[in-house]
Amino acid sequence: MSFNLQCRTVREGEVMNLIIETDIGHDPDDFFALCYFFSAGVDVRAILLSPGDESQVTIVSFLLKELGKEHIPIGVPELCRRKEKLTSIHKYLVKKYNYPCHSDKSYLGKDVIYDTLLKYPDSELFICGAVKNIGRYLIEYPNTKITKAVMPSR
Repeated sequence: MSFNLQCRTVREGEVMNLIIETDIGHDPDDFFALCYFFSAGVDVRAILLSPGDESQVTIVSFLLKELGKEHIPIGVPELCRRKEKLTSIHKYLVKKYNYPCHSDKSYLGKDVIYDTLLKYPDSELFICGAVKNIGRYLIEYPNTKITKAVMPSR
């Protein structure tokens, strides 16, 4: 496993393929970050959720549906985790738009990463939260070379 972390400038007309791992849920910051990436024209290729609660899958499924991006896979460390419930702004949005409060539109994160990197080998990682999915992927595929990753500090 090797990492070469560096700053990157996107040139006009250049495509940025992004795999995002997020702990979206309790506050709106990660939700707004996802909205920003989509509005900036970034090609989000996969969204990984940590810890992967059903409520997280629900809010991301809602966002993808509203944006017409339901083809983007959602990955979780383990399937059918039902620990948390929707909170605050996320609950408000789901109710306002009559979106079901439960969603099972997710796959195992390590499989989502594998499939995404096969299809888009130049994908970059953007991590805003725990790296449960990426960690499990790297344990299973330790020879993977990840050349571009961003993990903002909190």
